[in-house]
Amino acid sequence: MSATPVSQEFSLRTPKSYHTSSDEVFELAHSWIAGCKCASSWEPGAIRHKRYPKRLIDIQELREANGVKIGQDFTFLSKTSILDHFKVKLVEEDAETLKAQRYNRFVTLSHCWGRPKSVQGQLKLTSRTEKKFKGEGIELGAFTKSFRDAILFACRLEGVGYVWIDSLCIKQPSSFPGDDPKDAERDWLEQSRVMGDVYRESYLNISATAAVDGDKGLFFPRHPDHLWEDEINLNLVGLPGHEPSPPKSNEGDYYPDMPLQKKESGKDHLRRCTIIDVAFWEDLVDNAPVNKRAWVLQERLMAPRVLHFCANQIAWECAEFDRTEGHSECVPPYKVKLGEIVQEGRFKSLDPDKDGLALREIRLNGFKDPDEGLENVYVYELWKRIVEAYSKTKLTMSRDKLIALSGIAKLIHTTYLQNVEYVAGMWDQYLESQLLWRVEPVFKDGLFENHSTRDPTRAPSFSWATLDVPQGIVYGEATDYNGCNDELLFKVISWHLPYTDENGKYDRFGLLKNENNAGFIELKVKYLRKIHLRKLELPRRVPYGWWLDDSGPFRPFDPTRREHTNVYLDAPDSDVDIFSDKAELYCMPAAFGERTVKKTSRYLMCLLLQKLDDDRNFKRIGLTKLSNYADAKGQNALQKGDQREQTIRIR
Repeated sequence: MSATPVSQEFSLRTPKSYHTSSDEVFELAHSWIAGCKCASSWEPGAIRHKRYPKRLIDIQELREANGVKIGQDFTFLSKTSILDHFKVKLVEEDAETLKAQRYNRFVTLSHCWGRPKSVQGQLKLTSRTEKKFKGEGIELGAFTKSFRDAILFACRLEGVGYVWIDSLCIKQPSSFPGDDPKDAERDWLEQSRVMGDVYRESYLNISATAAVDGDKGLFFPRHPDHLWEDEINLNLVGLPGHEPSPPKSNEGDYYPDMPLQKKESGKDHLRRCTIIDVAFWEDLVDNAPVNKRAWVLQERLMAPRVLHFCANQIAWECAEFDRTEGHSECVPPYKVKLGEIVQEGRFKSLDPDKDGLALREIRLNGFKDPDEGLENVYVYELWKRIVEAYSKTKLTMSRDKLIALSGIAKLIHTTYLQNVEYVAGMWDQYLESQLLWRVEPVFKDGLFENHSTRDPTRAPSFSWATLDVPQGIVYGEATDYNGCNDELLFKVISWHLPYTDENGKYDRFGLLKNENNAGFIELKVKYLRKIHLRKLELPRRVPYGWWLDDSGPFRPFDPTRREHTNVYLDAPDSDVDIFSDKAELYCMPAAFGERTVKKTSRYLMCLLLQKLDDDRNFKRIGLTKLSNYADAKGQNALQKGDQREQTIRIR
């Protein structure tokens, strides 16, 4: 918890309704929509440039149904089943036809599919159901509650005549007789490439944020008083930064034994403050069920604005502002990190000069920027934040790791990095520093744990996208080292990535199929030293240690040797063979960093590699850091002897 001074211009709003389907909630949502200018492409003068999805659910007739018309009590929708037999249809029309409709706007839905068993019986578009969806239509009663709630809510929005829902507008795989799996695969490959554009072009993204599956819906009961803000009178005496006013006194008055603050007036040392929960937004939105889905991050960032239906209130995100019912004027920009309250930059707007700069200033924490003026540095701060958030999310289909991020990557590329190549979740500008990502283990019950796993078929080992990491990765600090060759100890020469699109053509933002380790990055390195790695036993709290061994065959660890324990393995549960006596492991000194700390405090960061079939091909297995303060001898030992530049490939 934290306290912030109460603004004198604060406009009070007190939530009173006991359900998030109430008119009160809808009116607030409508005021946010009306006050936001992020969907200006839907204005009459701009709509001629609008692009539409291939398929949409047409709700225009439903808008006129009894119980749905604007002006009727909105709570009616959550209490009646009279609309269960009303049908809506799937349509596939050209953009000009759709633009000409009275209700020509479309909204999208972000939702959780649920557990596999609950997914199997859900309504979905297949080659078998397509004809029925377009001809007879779909009864509202056949939809899951989340879909039905979203459709009915969309009917209440001005100018909205269509809804886009992924499982109803993209063909889904099915084992039913009459369904063509190849047809579904072709459609998915085609639509997944433009899915980011679908959300970007939408009028609004409705998010079933709190619903773990389709049965939960958008709306929930609540206690409105739990949303009310609490205020206190805070005594400032003794707090850092507080300078009390001198006491008022008559001429000649003297109080030699009385501390100055004892003479303060009430107004001098009392401040009216609001109690805020610094983890509020994180708990309400960021860590909500829907935002743990990997695809939803792209939906959330690409849509011009998002209306979150949370567990006890609604919340709003757009490029201009964040809001919640409990914080209708502003959301506290804080979070708890490593036990401290820190500022947190906004996530939604993707504006490098505003949000990227803020993220960098927060990370620098008063330290002089060593890369001030570096081209695109604030864009990479945004990308770092995006990847670190994305890497914590989950996928139903493992292969989707990169393609579920491709919409954001394409937007970043076309808007800011037109002349920069995309490289498996990274960028070729300052690529060396981005390769130094790492997996931070989780400290739990006195031990460090890392349960990340590897899928080598979707990305080469040099890319963070090859891993599933529950706690997320720490992305490399994008920098060019300002040409300091003594700080950067390797260079990227080239790379090869087996991307394909639905027509089998190369597409750097498409699906990456890395069968047989086909993808690689080629590096010119200054040092490559053979090492041995072992697991450490209790009472050692750190899990792994490595030591240099250039003496040939494996020998057990000698306690007289220097062992290095600042180790970040990528996926120890998957890469079990790295602990074998026969494993050929190497340490590749890479760079001194991070550059956002004092030069004397920088670590020597090294990649840990496993040799594959010959002296040229390696797999990345982790990263290690050697402290300039505590392990200067280790740093020197790694760079001891003559430099022997060699070219290697990490697959």
